[in-house]
Amino acid sequence: MNIFKSIKKQLKFCIKAMDTSSSLFVVNPEKDFTRKRKHLFGDTLMNVILLESGSLKDELFKRFGYSLDTPSASSFIQARDKIRPDAFHTLLDEANPTTLNIGDLKGFGATVVTEDATNKLIKIESSDPEVLEVIRTNAGDHYTYTLHALKQGTATLTITSNGNTAQGQPVTKQVEITINEAVTSKEELEAKIEEANTILENENLYINTSLDVLKNALKLANDIDQKEDATQTEVNAQVVQLFKAIQQLEYRGSNEGQPDSENPIAVDPENVTATTSASEGPVGDAFDGNPETYWHSGWEQGTEKLPQSVTIDLHNEYDVEQVNYLPRQGSRNGDIVKYQIETSEDGENFKPVVVGTIENDGTSIVERTEPHKIKFDKTKARYVRITALESLGNQNNLYASAAEFSIFGALHSDAIPATSIELDKTELKLDTGNTETVTATILREDTNDSITWESSDPAIASVEAITSRRARRDVSGTTNTSTVTITALKAGTATITAKANDTVSTTLTVTVENPKQEQLSALIEKAKAVKYENAALQDYVTSEIEKAEQALDKDQDTLQNAYYALAGALSESEAIQKDIDQINSFNSMDDSRYAQNDQFTLFKEQLELAKNLLFNPVQNKELIKSHVEALKKGFAQLEELNREKLANAIQEAEKVNLENCVEDDALTAFKTALDNAKAANPQTNEEIDTLVNALLDAQAGLHFKEEEDLASVQQRDSISHALDVLKNLDLKLYSDEDQKLIQNAISEGEKALANDKLSNEEASAVIETLAKALAVEPKEEEHTNENLATSQQKDSIRSALDILKDIDLDLYASKDQELIKDAIAAGEKALENDKLINQEANDVIATLAKALSVTPKEDEKPDTENPGTNPSENPGNDPDKENSQTNSSNTVTVNPTDSSKSNGNTKTGVHSFVGLFVALATTAAATAGTVTVLKNKKIRIRRKGKK
Repeated sequence: MNIFKSIKKQLKFCIKAMDTSSSLFVVNPEKDFTRKRKHLFGDTLMNVILLESGSLKDELFKRFGYSLDTPSASSFIQARDKIRPDAFHTLLDEANPTTLNIGDLKGFGATVVTEDATNKLIKIESSDPEVLEVIRTNAGDHYTYTLHALKQGTATLTITSNGNTAQGQPVTKQVEITINEAVTSKEELEAKIEEANTILENENLYINTSLDVLKNALKLANDIDQKEDATQTEVNAQVVQLFKAIQQLEYRGSNEGQPDSENPIAVDPENVTATTSASEGPVGDAFDGNPETYWHSGWEQGTEKLPQSVTIDLHNEYDVEQVNYLPRQGSRNGDIVKYQIETSEDGENFKPVVVGTIENDGTSIVERTEPHKIKFDKTKARYVRITALESLGNQNNLYASAAEFSIFGALHSDAIPATSIELDKTELKLDTGNTETVTATILREDTNDSITWESSDPAIASVEAITSRRARRDVSGTTNTSTVTITALKAGTATITAKANDTVSTTLTVTVENPKQEQLSALIEKAKAVKYENAALQDYVTSEIEKAEQALDKDQDTLQNAYYALAGALSESEAIQKDIDQINSFNSMDDSRYAQNDQFTLFKEQLELAKNLLFNPVQNKELIKSHVEALKKGFAQLEELNREKLANAIQEAEKVNLENCVEDDALTAFKTALDNAKAANPQTNEEIDTLVNALLDAQAGLHFKEEEDLASVQQRDSISHALDVLKNLDLKLYSDEDQKLIQNAISEGEKALANDKLSNEEASAVIETLAKALAVEPKEEEHTNENLATSQQKDSIRSALDILKDIDLDLYASKDQELIKDAIAAGEKALENDKLINQEANDVIATLAKALSVTPKEDEKPDTENPGTNPSENPGNDPDKENSQTNSSNTVTVNPTDSSKSNGNTKTGVHSFVGLFVALATTAAATAGTVTVLKNKKIRIRRKGKK
């Protein structure tokens, strides 16, 4: 299966699975996506992924088409913002690999979705590291994980969050990974099979004989694909045969035997979109009925390339049967010479109905003043897409343009005839040369009739369509309108008829008055703006202008005659210039593109005769016209050489890595066939076919060395993945030795990828080197001075140690003795640590405070000799009061009983220090503030050897 279609299918499957538990992935599970509206969770998630880089409005129209169901940009944003970002992480996590080949290095990612998890970092462990190794790489603020397939088997990955949920449970997930032996690569063959199957879904596009060749090649390819012990040579041979069959396919093109359609469909320019449009050529201008306006694809950087498409929403279902294309008038830039027409009922699923070409001379379309009729079998459709596949111009295949596109077909349902036509004007009076627009509205509103216009005397008043549109319902109830331009050509009266069907029509009377001086002056200025390269033709126009200028001050009859004479000269010179352009186009065509046969010789002789008449084109205009018609017929009989077919075959052949081929007669034959194809200058298509077939047959016969000797695609992918991870590491976080290890691994990996002859064994060694580099850890983080423990904290630890070390442990219970010993050990270790940080010091202080809080085993009586030393009798020694002082100043001041005035109530003395340390530990943990111990006061305590 084609890898991209496979990924798309997997994404759709994952989204469908997530849709069943969408409440886990939305901001408000109680409300979001709980009602059946335009925006559903799964659809919104998929649309966000599929939208491209254009404006949101344009992307939505492209995705949904023009309809009442198309969401607005604001409503789409609201729906999108209801989805938590974790949903997209989860979707991408589901795309992790589940099958690897031995030696593969593949990245693996996971995301903790649960919102209340205390720590969303993860760890990944393999159930069998001998089968599948998990390499963790420190990437600064997170870890990246790489799977290293070591041997055949199955291993289960366990992904666990570092933190817990609000319920105190870690977030876990398990994924089973299967490791397979390396096998013959059939990826390219399967891609070609997929391409062939896609082609056969649209058999109607091709002639039967070429389809038969493809079907036969596809059958053989499927046989090899299903053969378990197929060699790489057998696989490659079928790839070539399928390529050959696809290259030889022939399109049916337009059905010229089909009668011209008489059912034009009115298209609203507002219901048309294009992949790109230039600022001076909007796509709506290709549907306005005016051949002088045009659509031109974008010429801004990044948009100027084919294919380019125009999509039309007909706003109803028709039996579409014909599309007309009128090239841009006055310029060949963007001439569409290869096209594809597609139709759709829903605006999303399009089916091609015809692919074909338009007659051209290699530089421009031959007939450009009349629309080219593209006819095909009737197909039910609401949407029509016209795609330019190839074009001509200043640079071929860069732009697409069209003066007009027209769609034809009857409404799919029964026809509904119009009942009347209303004109916005019923009578016109115009001076010669002036124009006026007229709009007709057709009723009833649901009719599928369209309006046709006709002038009773086009020499007096011409009529030209500007728009023909199906508008939305408005307050007046009108739906269909057609606007035309009426042009006054000479004095007289003409009747303009607007017709919907055989029974419904209406008329407009146009009266054209003789030209006046101002009309002649305007026409003279228009004539002066016309410039021709042909000197004789330009002299003719200049002469007519001078005659008209001399008549400006003459009588009315002379002025009228001068006007008509100049108008006729301009019209005549324009027609002559078109014939000259056609002759020049034939003269500049690339002769090497055509077979040098008898038809070609006759065509060139005819062309020379026509060129000889251009010295006086006005006098020879009739002869020139007849020669142009003869040239058009002769050109149609020329046989165009399919040199692109040969070029494609050579290009594919040059992709073969000859170093991987067995040195035998087949390789020699292939080299000879390739050299012959590159050196040849074929003069007929038969010669081209002979060269291509010889080259493809020779390529199919090549024998390839055993693939085990060369690095596999999977090994190269593994090396590439590891390089991507290592190159993004911040080397400053690693020791000098590890930096050298990482840099060496990167160098080895890059050399390996650049080596076309990299062996399997060499690739495995490089992968091992990369795996070691991926596993190194950054050096320990150096703590800043701001993080180090303060001198006050260390003084407090020392004071506590002095007391604890002087305690007689025999007077305490066993568990309390251990507690005191552990506290002493922790305090000593802390003082020895030059890099002791603030938090660690706080922890040690808390441990010491706990040790100081224990009491001896025997019960002690209160010290009656020094009653002021008991906590209840001396509020100045109340620990609670001293703690309240700490909260306001971050300083604890202890004033224990003076030993000179006491007989030594040791319990009271110890508890006074306990008060100090409880306050100290609490304050240090809460504020990391400064603690001051009054060392000049002595604390009474029972010491070793004393009562």
